[in-house]
Amino acid sequence: MDREDFDSVTSDPIHGLLGTLPAGNAGIEQLSSEVYSPISGLFSRIGAFGQNILFSFTGPQKAKVLPLFHAFTGCDTVSYFNGKGKKSAIDAWNAFPNATEGFLAAYEGSTSEAFTVIEKFVVILYDRASSFTTVNEARKHLFSKKDRQLENIPPTKAALYQHFLRAVFQAVHAWGQMSPNQNLPCPSNWGWRKVSESWQPTWTDLPVAADACLEMIRCRCKKRCGGSRCRCFQRQLKCTELCDCGGQCK
Repeated sequence: MDREDFDSVTSDPIHGLLGTLPAGNAGIEQLSSEVYSPISGLFSRIGAFGQNILFSFTGPQKAKVLPLFHAFTGCDTVSYFNGKGKKSAIDAWNAFPNATEGFLAAYEGSTSEAFTVIEKFVVILYDRASSFTTVNEARKHLFSKKDRQLENIPPTKAALYQHFLRAVFQAVHAWGQMSPNQNLPCPSNWGWRKVSESWQPTWTDLPVAADACLEMIRCRCKKRCGGSRCRCFQRQLKCTELCDCGGQCK
């Protein structure tokens, strides 16, 4: 797999940012020398917030894992979390600093150990006050108790793991080999599958959901169902007992 994505690498955004920082900041020298190019896309996206965010990431450990954090939270070759940008991800990291240990474990090759920690990070990303440690538990709670729509809850554990593998492949292997002649592992072991002559993401290894799962969609109509505010009507579905109308509407 070619290293096509260097995430619009240019030195200008980060170079100007680093030039504004006072000397002696912990981790700045390491940040500049070790992860300078891969994260320039991150700084170009956060723009005016860049300097404050850079200060929040000072320290050798966070500096080392910034490329993986950037890839995991969305870059050109790794999917992103719906409605969750870099600022939301950084806030979640500050709220759950143990995520740093998870990213470091991924660099050390402990993928399973790393994923356990990163999974909790994703839970915090979607619900800062959550006590759950797995995304499947958080999904159920957010959907059934907090009335979140499907597009506003975390991905399944199976889908998140494939996403995590793609991020590790990009940051640890592709970006980690600063050489024009890279010796990369087979992408099929890292969240990708080969279709014809191209590589496509493996979104999940779960079977396709049964049509009956659509019944989990519910509306909150108090009176008459229908119209743009009715979730069931929008999806051309019949109301069920989960709906506030109890499925008794016409």
